[in-house]
Amino acid sequence: MKRFFLRLLLTYYDLECFLLRFLRPKPSDCVLILRTDNIGDFILWLNSARHIKENTLEPLVLICGRSVRQIAHHTGFFSEIITFDDRRFLLNPFYRFRLLSHLRLRSYKRIVNPMYSRNYFVGDSFVRNISAGEKIGYGHDYEHTDTTLVRLLKDKRARGGLVDELRAKGDGFYTRIIEPKKESVMELERNNDFTQALLNMRFENTLPELCFDLPDFDVPVKDYVVVFIGSSAVRKVWEEEKFARVMQGLNRDVVVCGAESDKPVMEKLMKYLPEGFPFVNLVGKTSLLELFRVIEQACLVISNDTSAAHISTLVKTPSVVIVPGTYGGRFYPYRVDDKGDETEKYKPKPVCCIMDCYDCHCICVKMKKDMDRYPCITGIGVEAVMDAIDEGMKRQY
Repeated sequence: MKRFFLRLLLTYYDLECFLLRFLRPKPSDCVLILRTDNIGDFILWLNSARHIKENTLEPLVLICGRSVRQIAHHTGFFSEIITFDDRRFLLNPFYRFRLLSHLRLRSYKRIVNPMYSRNYFVGDSFVRNISAGEKIGYGHDYEHTDTTLVRLLKDKRARGGLVDELRAKGDGFYTRIIEPKKESVMELERNNDFTQALLNMRFENTLPELCFDLPDFDVPVKDYVVVFIGSSAVRKVWEEEKFARVMQGLNRDVVVCGAESDKPVMEKLMKYLPEGFPFVNLVGKTSLLELFRVIEQACLVISNDTSAAHISTLVKTPSVVIVPGTYGGRFYPYRVDDKGDETEKYKPKPVCCIMDCYDCHCICVKMKKDMDRYPCITGIGVEAVMDAIDEGMKRQY
């Protein structure tokens, strides 16, 4: 039944494309850029965005998720920002067709999809249906397509065959594919490689650089450690009991941060803390840019694998990040050209549990029905995190 639904969905995409061809787009001299991923990925791409802005004469239009709009707006790089809801785009055909119809009304000079892991159902769909003189994409990694399909097609061999089929079809939506360098494994390097090929220029691969001012935000304590308890997926969240033990082992004031959606995690954390334990609770109480400021003023950040670790690097605060084994070396450790002490100080310090299924690309074969977190997350002990914290504190001095 699920396979039938999947084929029906792909047939609908072809029909959707056919119907959109009847719309007559008006020409423009703009360049359209796609960044359909999350906050951390966007931060890792900021340096590339700056290079593109500095070396492109045409106005830049950005399509991005709602979560990164604030950052994109404050960079000043884009003449227009178009946001979309990726979940609705995947699941709601009316929302999807309405958005694509709106985008189809303009013809761009160029579309650029700089994402290393392309998704047939999102990024490639935009490229397919939007009119442009030139369409440029990255490589042949279709991991995001695979993780989208796994919900409907569990059989690995059948899914692999379909991914290959969709990748070949998706490549045909582009006029130019920039091939990745095989030796580049960290996302900063991949972004840098793509941008150099796109602009036909050479520049150093550096840590992300903050390119806008931050709002004031008063934190009632000084010389504090930020503990960021949330993540984009519950299965990547380190156990609340372990966070509580780490908080009690710190000889600093503690500020706990997270999004509004992380309040249930905060409630669980409270159960493991002694009554009256002193800390500042900012979970759900800051805007995104206010969170930037809170992290900037901290002496250290302890975080799940989520945007907070990348924000820490951006605002130059040492951090310890609790990392699952889903992507081996892709996001941590950071790899840049500068090997100086100042650069090393602000690279996130990853703590992980290496299992035989390491680098599973979020398709976990070890999770059982009664488990809500990756085994490689629950396998990370408090002692390993405390050792990394001690090292991070030493970087301050």
